[in-house]
Amino acid sequence: MDRFVGPLAFECATCRVVTEIIDPDHHGCRAELARLKGMVEAVEGHSGPRERYACRLCGQSRSQHLTAAFGSWDVAYDLAEQDPALPVGDFFKTFTLRAGCEACPRRSWTRIARFQDL
Repeated sequence: MDRFVGPLAFECATCRVVTEIIDPDHHGCRAELARLKGMVEAVEGHSGPRERYACRLCGQSRSQHLTAAFGSWDVAYDLAEQDPALPVGDFFKTFTLRAGCEACPRRSWTRIARFQDL
């Protein structure tokens, strides 16, 4: 089943501080280009309650090891040449987040989020 999982945030299991990581309405190439053109929002807003991610194998929602990957558009390189002051690192096209469950005996890694055409 596909479901919308953004914006994403992480909560520290020890101190409970929540850190916002990515919001597809405000991050990525389309959002940055919209900002450059003076547009308020690049895409429609999303809302709804946040849900904790639970390991698909053991059901635990704590002790996750996370890894993130970003992919960029070719336009990012063109923009960097035209204006080196632009935040070219923010002009990414894809974002993928994988989690490895420390509680799961198999410690398998699963993809928990993938945003494309940002």
